[in-house]
Amino acid sequence: MLAREAFRVVRPGGWFVASDWLIAHDHAPSPQMAASLVAEDLDFGMASPERYRRALEGAGFVDVALRNRNAWYRELARRELSQLEEVDRARFDATVGADEVDRQIRTWRSMLPVLETGEHCPHHVSGRRPPG
Repeated sequence: MLAREAFRVVRPGGWFVASDWLIAHDHAPSPQMAASLVAEDLDFGMASPERYRRALEGAGFVDVALRNRNAWYRELARRELSQLEEVDRARFDATVGADEVDRQIRTWRSMLPVLETGEHCPHHVSGRRPPG
């Protein structure tokens, strides 16, 4: 549905460009991935890169490209967790409160394992609506 609606509103020759959370497969999430989704308070299903590609192409987009951003995001998650746990914990506690910092730490800790396995694979996606 997203791909069809995007195709409808993108002008001929225009591009659909997005960044989206994807899962590496089309099966049920692993227990670790399910826990990460709960920790992030996410209640939507994720598509695999191949499913996303099929949806964009099926809607009529051409020049479809997907770029896996897992390695970048995995490193970002490690840095964020380190900042929260070690480097700036006292400052963050004073700014947003210890409960919020603890929630953020739980979220990053639950996400790292599925980033490390590659099951959670954020992507940049794009596709062009043919001209005319």
